[in-house]
Amino acid sequence: EAYNNALNALIELKPFLEEMKINVGIENVWNKFLITAFEMRDFIDAVDCPYVGSYFDAGNVAINAFPEYWIEILGKRIKKVHIKDFRACDSGGVLSTFVDLGEGDIRWNRVMKALRDIGYDDYITCEVAYHPLCPQTSLDNMGRTLDEILAL
Repeated sequence: EAYNNALNALIELKPFLEEMKINVGIENVWNKFLITAFEMRDFIDAVDCPYVGSYFDAGNVAINAFPEYWIEILGKRIKKVHIKDFRACDSGGVLSTFVDLGEGDIRWNRVMKALRDIGYDDYITCEVAYHPLCPQTSLDNMGRTLDEILAL
């Protein structure tokens, strides 16, 4: 039911999106909807609108899959990317398993190669927490790590 509701809503919006040239990115989140890259790909293709694609989150897929494979499968359907890092643990997926960039299990060299392979050359936004007592230090560290990831 959720699938059909979401699909029909986007199909209904399709003429407006095309007229206004507005992109809509469907994000892969932990809501048990479109949990594989194949499901996300097929959902986007079913809308059949060049303005509907994926807002890809490398950290969100890391609990069940390798982000680089999602990138390969979604390809040009990826509209935007935001990243965070993830560390697997025995307790499964909890928010505390999201860690500072570079401190998790994501294979950033493979993620960056996959993004380059599909021709992605748009923004990459960080979705990370920062330490409330020293936010500037957190941002500086994140910026340096992001520069290193982007250079891979």
